[in-house]
Amino acid sequence: MIKYILKRIVLIIPILLAVGIMIFTLMYFVPGDPVSIALGNSATQEEIEAIKTSKGLNDPYMVQLGRYLGNLVFHLDMGTSYKTNMPVSMELLSRFPNTMKIALSSIVLTMLIGIPIGIRAAIKANTFEDRLSMFVSLLGTALPNFWMALLLILLFSVTLKWFPSNGDKSWKYFVLPAISNSIGSIAMIARQTRASMLEVIRSDYVVTARAKGVPERKVILGHALPNALIPIITVCGGSFGMLLGGAIITESVFSISGIGTYLLTGINSRDYNVVQGSVLYIAATFAVLMLIIDVLYAYVDPRIKAQYVQSGRKGKENGKKDK
Repeated sequence: MIKYILKRIVLIIPILLAVGIMIFTLMYFVPGDPVSIALGNSATQEEIEAIKTSKGLNDPYMVQLGRYLGNLVFHLDMGTSYKTNMPVSMELLSRFPNTMKIALSSIVLTMLIGIPIGIRAAIKANTFEDRLSMFVSLLGTALPNFWMALLLILLFSVTLKWFPSNGDKSWKYFVLPAISNSIGSIAMIARQTRASMLEVIRSDYVVTARAKGVPERKVILGHALPNALIPIITVCGGSFGMLLGGAIITESVFSISGIGTYLLTGINSRDYNVVQGSVLYIAATFAVLMLIIDVLYAYVDPRIKAQYVQSGRKGKENGKKDK
């Protein structure tokens, strides 16, 4: 199991390099001049060219790509912002906690609401309660999170004055962003949980447990739910990636200083290093999350853990045979 985790960690490195090359190539060929935008209209052409030469922006594509990858791999240097002249890695490090607060609170809210709704809908399959919950879930999937954010601001900030509408000073500032960011994911998790539970509830071992007189609560939570968790965990992992992406819009609406607003500012100002660094940060977070989910599979389903152990033993035996 440990060898498997180490292999997955090693595999993250080429994935991030591939993401870095792709985003660098896209930003290289995107129209626009970050130096001209950063200096403003008052800058002369000589000043612009001098700064571009000093930063190596006039070098060929392969030279710039090699320099970028070399700084990234050997120094973990993502460059400096053309607009603020601040190191991108330091800016991302300072903004990362706010983005994670939104994403983590959103996924916790998603699981606490979405999974019980899905379980209830599966238990009450083909009833009015089931149809109503699935209709609400479908509606939640269709609603844009920025529109929900504006509605929440109007209701809870402007009208009721329960929560602030912008900023990141305390936990109260993250309540509305987490709710607006999780609406679509709650609906998705609820539908997946319902489908998984319906498949498991009809299994023979669940029917046998009910025939033996096992309490219904124990049948659902002790027998059915653990065996339905694999697809639910998978969807939760994908939802977390969506929530990280949705943080770009949510942070902008609520004026939260996170990676999302930093990335959006970089896109608007053609700040290549900011965009590349932000995308790499999000990709690295998502890759680590997928590793955690794979490990969770082994603890939820013992059969998967047995496969990992068996593959490790086969690897050792093959190694001994080669010797």
